[in-house]
Amino acid sequence: MTGSGPVSGAAAGGGPEPERPVPHPGGTPHATAGPTAPRDVVSGARPLRHRRAATALGIACALLLGGIAAANTLHRPVRSEDARGPGRIRSVAYRGLTLPTAPGKHTFTLHVRITAAPGPSATVQDVRHPFTGLTTRSSPAAPFTVTERHPRDVALTITVRDCAAVPLDVRLPFLDVTLRYRNDMQHHTEVLDRAYATDITAALRDLCRATAA
Repeated sequence: MTGSGPVSGAAAGGGPEPERPVPHPGGTPHATAGPTAPRDVVSGARPLRHRRAATALGIACALLLGGIAAANTLHRPVRSEDARGPGRIRSVAYRGLTLPTAPGKHTFTLHVRITAAPGPSATVQDVRHPFTGLTTRSSPAAPFTVTERHPRDVALTITVRDCAAVPLDVRLPFLDVTLRYRNDMQHHTEVLDRAYATDITAALRDLCRATAA
């Protein structure tokens, strides 16, 4: 082959031709870009950061909802009947005793006034003398309602069934009152005054001694 001039490396040695600068539009040459990292490797940190942010956001929302629920529970209005609770008896006042006019009757009548404590009305389910040898009938008939401003005058007709079961030598100023609140029964023993204990003991002695004679 004839001619003169440099022989290229590829033709001379058979090796790869070296990279040549790539002309830049602005006039400054730069080398061709080398191999780049895979896209999934470069962006692999983003999903992890996104997951952490989503988890933190979920926790914050759960705490917020929990706080709102707790606040609603604390500030939930209470029904008026629950807030006021059951009615209570303030006093049972003794107002006298009436003996039977006809001979041979084993009954007498106690007169009491029942007053409720301040607050809701009280429902009297039962009122009776605690002696087992006596039966008690009230007028008005139980159950009835009493309030602080509207007490009830109650007549208790006492019938002596068994004089042997009545302690004639003991003065007991007691009266049993049962109150009802919804489905619950509350049993109370009221202590009346000395006049009540004296009068009822005298009436029981008179009736039982007349029966024994």
